[in-house]
Amino acid sequence: MTNTDSTIPTRQSQLTINTSAVQYARDLLDKALLTDKGLQLLYPTVKTATKVRHDMNRARVIDRELNRQVYPNPSDPMHGKSAFDVLVIRLVKNKTHLNPEGEPTATLLIQRSEVPSTTPLSVEEL
Repeated sequence: MTNTDSTIPTRQSQLTINTSAVQYARDLLDKALLTDKGLQLLYPTVKTATKVRHDMNRARVIDRELNRQVYPNPSDPMHGKSAFDVLVIRLVKNKTHLNPEGEPTATLLIQRSEVPSTTPLSVEEL
């Protein structure tokens, strides 16, 4: 049995994360990037879908951190950015589709956004 926990250095601290869960999430994000409309994933519980969405966001954070190192020049367009930033991940609670325990299932929608998630929708002067 292999240990799936490892330490990944980040700017703020050292984190121990489940690398197989993040790799699974990264694989889903990669697959979503290759599609025209994105992916729709059905999970048996809201808790499971929430965990996967968290892992996807963690994969983005790690990717941004790695790109800060790979592209050290702050003027480089990939410095501190992730290819996954163009994806929006939405969790939809399916109140009419219940699992065998009677709990709502959940759908994760991974779709390409016209505006990267790191770009503000508007900028206004105060």
